[in-house]
Amino acid sequence: MNTSHLQVWLRWFWQQLGTAGRLGFFLVLAAIVLWLVQVRPRDAKVRELTAELRMSREEQAARPEKKDPLSTFYAYFPGFSTLPDQLAAIDTAATAADMAVRESEYRLQPLTGLPLLRYQVSLPIDGDYPSLRTFLKAVLDHAPNAVLDEVRFDRDENSDVVTARLRFSFYYRDDPRSKTAGGVKQ
Repeated sequence: MNTSHLQVWLRWFWQQLGTAGRLGFFLVLAAIVLWLVQVRPRDAKVRELTAELRMSREEQAARPEKKDPLSTFYAYFPGFSTLPDQLAAIDTAATAADMAVRESEYRLQPLTGLPLLRYQVSLPIDGDYPSLRTFLKAVLDHAPNAVLDEVRFDRDENSDVVTARLRFSFYYRDDPRSKTAGGVKQ
């Protein structure tokens, strides 16, 4: 088919369309141009933004949750279940330092307004001063949640034996799922 036959055929087809057909042809042509100029570039931009959003969500999911600083602080305290091991460490430290532990007092207290429990241990202990320092260092090194609240010394004038009255406070997280209500066993 040569060019003249094609022109004749197109002219005949154009006349057959009529006014309404020609208007429809121009509308279809305008829609194709609009799609090429406006919609297609925006569709690519939408796909690009969707990919960025997906990557951002994946990064956010992989990032650890930021905790409240106060919650992070309380998380450093051991759970109440570590208490027996820490009490055993007191006995071990006393034995290792050649100290004699006499009667002891133990008291569990909730701390009002805080998610912590305080376990106070009061003990009179006999020994010489270097042994006492060794004992205190061992207890406080083993239990970072322990605080030495009070120290009182009595010394026998006729010997090197020192009687120290010590009061430690051990702080623990109050686990609401445990069987303690506000830190006091029921």
